[in-house]
This record gives sequence, structure tokens and C-alpha cells, in this order.
Amino acid sequence: MHIAFLTQELRKLAEKEAYANRILGESISVVLRKRLADLDAATNLKDIIVGSPSVADIAGEEVYTIHLVGNTQIVLRNNHPKKRAENSSKEDWLNLDRVIILSIGESQ
Repeated sequence: MHIAFLTQELRKLAEKEAYANRILGESISVVLRKRLADLDAATNLKDIIVGSPSVADIAGEEVYTIHLVGNTQIVLRNNHPKKRAENSSKEDWLNLDRVIILSIGESQ
């Protein structure tokens, strides 16, 4: 799967273990690295089965969430918004192969 990040801060949380440990705490950071490895290894979101993945509406935007620890989650969306389920305005979440991470942290 192709993974992009909305901000450099999010990329740093994903790529720098010591930084993620300091910002999120070690227990969340460990699970974050596992979920990011799952995303990286996946062909599409259909392959993601851990972290209670689900579709949510946050601030009026349809997003996909993956639970980390406690009240923390990864929030992402389609990085190719024109790719939709046939004859639908809804995302074809399970077949997406390009995502952008919008946030990593406490649920909103």
C-alpha cells in the first residue's frame, strides 16, 4: 500500500521511534509501529484486520480509523479521492491502495 502523510510531524512520528516514544509514550509507539508495518505490507485496506479498522465521520469527512491503544487511533483517508465505489458517492474503502494519514493520536 502507498502511504502518505498530511504533515511532516506525522511522518516524523511514523519514522522516528525515539520521537514517537517521547510524544506518544512507548506503549502507543510500539503499537503504532506495528499498525504502520501492517499498512505498509498490505495490498489494500482489505488486508488490515487488526486495530478494529472502521469507517467514521470526523468533522463531516468520511475517514478510516485504526485503533492503537486506549483512546488513540490512526485516521486516514483515500489519497486518490476520485476512486469511488461504482455508482456511489461512498469510498470503496476495502479496495484502496493509496492512503494519506491525517492524524495519529487521541480519538476526536
